[in-house]
Amino acid sequence: MRLVTPKGSPVDAFDVEYRHYLATANRNRFSHHVAQVCYYSLAVSVPIVLLLDHEQANVIGAVISAVTTLIVSLERHFKFKENWLIYFQIAEDLRREKSLYSAGAGDYKRTEDAQSRFVERVEQIKRADLRRLEALNSQGDDVSKQRASRS
Repeated sequence: MRLVTPKGSPVDAFDVEYRHYLATANRNRFSHHVAQVCYYSLAVSVPIVLLLDHEQANVIGAVISAVTTLIVSLERHFKFKENWLIYFQIAEDLRREKSLYSAGAGDYKRTEDAQSRFVERVEQIKRADLRRLEALNSQGDDVSKQRASRS
């Protein structure tokens, strides 16, 4: 996504990108919290089910344990918490940069072409933070490759 649109200012395009990063952070935060609530609820229910005087209590406990394990595995695979924190950090870094630009503070008070500087800084922030995301999401691939090479 380009920061400058043909009809709008860089700040207009910036707002679209900022909302994207914030919405992605919020989706990941929500997914993380849902996974955690499900995990804890199911984990707590296993001992209770096993105490019941029911002939299928062991089977029900095993199924609940399997579902709990699946939820934990999916949460780790999709890295909801890590993605939430990184996307939120990107959004906060972008918001801070816009505040500096709007106020003419920081690097923007001593430059003749503040708009170009703003575009450059926003692109630098996005590149640096997206590299962190790529590194985080490739960690699982590296572990899988290492395990496969040992087999």
